[in-house]
Amino acid sequence: MELPLTIKCALHINMPRIFKKLLLAAAIHFVAANFLYAQNYTLSPGDSIVANAQMEELTVFNILQNNNSIDSLFLEWEKISADVPAYWEASICDNNYCYTELKESGTMLPVVESEYGFLSIHLIPQTLSGTATIRYAVWETNKPLAADTLTWIITSELTGIENENSIHNQVWLSGRQLIIESGSSSNQILKLIDVQGRLLFEKQLSGTNSTIDLNHLPQGIFVVSLWGENSQLIQKIFLK
Repeated sequence: MELPLTIKCALHINMPRIFKKLLLAAAIHFVAANFLYAQNYTLSPGDSIVANAQMEELTVFNILQNNNSIDSLFLEWEKISADVPAYWEASICDNNYCYTELKESGTMLPVVESEYGFLSIHLIPQTLSGTATIRYAVWETNKPLAADTLTWIITSELTGIENENSIHNQVWLSGRQLIIESGSSSNQILKLIDVQGRLLFEKQLSGTNSTIDLNHLPQGIFVVSLWGENSQLIQKIFLK
């Protein structure tokens, strides 16, 4: 059955308009999808870390979010899961704060052009061998549908049997002076580590009391590691 001439003409006239509407709808959909799902950062070294950690020692594992845009990034994160062996110590840091636990969620400080945000797992395996599997989601605040899942799989094995009697240690700040009261006259090794896991300096201490000048360091959060023949201490400090 042939369509009436008037209907044929109407379709012929409206076709370009309908086609334009379809193109416009497709373009809007493409832009919206691009906005919701495209990311303005890359992950380094990737979205997962599989590594070993030394028993009884602090190890830091960082995943960076490198800003590829010309604007500041605003990033949020949330814990997905954490399976950590008993007696192990695990905590998380971002570019805003170092927590004393695997915090449930947080918001980073703005990440300016060419800089990076980070999520940093701090782990001290103790007493038992095992593997920690920790997962966090991270995303741009205005792009919640583009969340990345970051995974840390860290294994630590006992290499021998140790039975050390811990000696009381104290570390505190007096202005920009780090005061160490070791409670032991035996030699101890002091290490200062930043939240990105970089060793800033290492010094062998002798005697029960020491003072370290930190005036050369910027404001921020640092980790003090103090190890001796029969003593140990891991402590976070905030330098103003």
